[in-house]
Formats: sequence, C-alpha cells, structure tokens
Amino acid sequence: FVDDAAAACGEIIFSLFEHFKIPVDLEAAKTLYTSISTDTGSFRYSNTSPKTHRTIGALIEAGLNVERINQEIYGEFEEARLELLQLLLKNRQFAFDRKISFSMLPHADLVKTGGTPEDMEGLIDFLRGIRGVKACFLMTEWTKGIVKVSFRSSTDVDVNQVASQIKGGGHRKAAGATLRDTTLEAAKTRILEIFKSIL
Repeated sequence: FVDDAAAACGEIIFSLFEHFKIPVDLEAAKTLYTSISTDTGSFRYSNTSPKTHRTIGALIEAGLNVERINQEIYGEFEEARLELLQLLLKNRQFAFDRKISFSMLPHADLVKTGGTPEDMEGLIDFLRGIRGVKACFLMTEWTKGIVKVSFRSSTDVDVNQVASQIKGGGHRKAAGATLRDTTLEAAKTRILEIFKSIL
C-alpha cells in the first residue's frame, strides 16, 4: 500500500484504521504518534501537512498523553547516547566550502561506548543543523568492514541521488546505504566523489 504524499508510515496505518473502522486504542495511539512524530522531525519537516495534524488530534482524542510520550521519545536516553554524540561532534568534518558536513564513527569507538543503533537515532541532525550546511552524512562502522551511511538534506540537495549510487535508497531529504568490505576512509572518498558530481 503506497501513499507517497503521507508524512509517515504511521499516517498511512491510521488511515487504514479509519477505513476499516477499527477503534484506535491507547497502545496503537502511542505507536502511531511515535511513527509520525519521528518521521516528521517533531513536525518540523516539509512533509508535515494539515492531515498530519488532524491525525495527531485524533490520537490525542484516543487518550494519548502527549507530554508523556514526547518524554519517552525525546527526553530519556542512555548515557551511551551522549558518548556517541560527543564522538560524532569530535570527528565532524566539512567539504565543498562547508556545504557538506560529515562524521565517522569507527568500530573501536562504538564498542567502547556500548551504544546501540537506537542510541544513534536522530544524532545526525546535529550535522544537518550547522548553519550553511546543505546536506550531511554519518558513517558508522558497527561491524569491522561494514559501514552504514545515513544521509540528510535540508535544502534542494537530493541525498537519495547519492545513496542510490552506492546501492542504497530513501528519498530527497533522508536516505541510507550499507557498504561492505570497505573502510571508513574508502567510504568517505567514494561518497565525496558522488557529492562533487551532483553539487
């Protein structure tokens, strides 16, 4: 089921609840809200629509405690998350007159923090938020030789165009890829070559 105008998968699922006249209980409301809130960057991204806000209104009417769910999503985290953020900021670099920001997290450093992929959620936005940056990427070596790359854009730079050239995908403003049998440096060189060709 595809609705490319939807802000989030949760918005699509909610429309199916409505279509089949399935009541939204509190557990469903929490899950749907989490999907929609995170996929819209807390309703900051351009994919947020009037329908998005109407959906959230219906979830609140189903009994959702917005303060509590936002605290669970954004306000509580393991200490490892702070250590990963510290590494991300320490390792940040720029390219093409600071239009592109990026960071690399080596396997050894990740092991030291004890962090998980869940602890990394949303940290890339610190790179995207730097004034003047058009797009960013984060390379994470969770396993030796395997580099996961996340891309974000807040401008007209299409990061899906970059990801698709390394067998990844997504959409214009958020995409990802996994590179195998490589190093962080080799991945960085390849990605910067692609960015150079599209900028």
